[in-house]
Amino acid sequence: MDARRELFEVFDGQAGVWHQPPLLFPVEYLLLVVVSAMDIVLTAVILSLGGWEVNPVAQIILLSSGYQGLIGFKFSIVVLVVVMCETVARRHWLKGHRLALVTIGISAIPVFWSFVQLWCYFS
Repeated sequence: MDARRELFEVFDGQAGVWHQPPLLFPVEYLLLVVVSAMDIVLTAVILSLGGWEVNPVAQIILLSSGYQGLIGFKFSIVVLVVVMCETVARRHWLKGHRLALVTIGISAIPVFWSFVQLWCYFS
């Protein structure tokens, strides 16, 4: 068993049950929020420079609801991912943790690409 997981589990001797904290991967979720926020900020910068949103769903939301809708859309995805990771991890801790890490990696791809685009634009 992972040492980090052992730290999160506490035995309640009176009730005779194991308890886990409200969130199993708070650091990973914080990273996901930071990456998602960076995606929104970089999208706004690129749009202000004449670029466009390449995600068709996000483009529709942006056109219909503006940046507020885009922020709501992006962070509703974050909430969905957190719920999925927590649900999976309560049964299979390692799979839930891997899901969180993979999600951070996938979310970082557009951020990385946005930095590349901005670097090319300003070079």
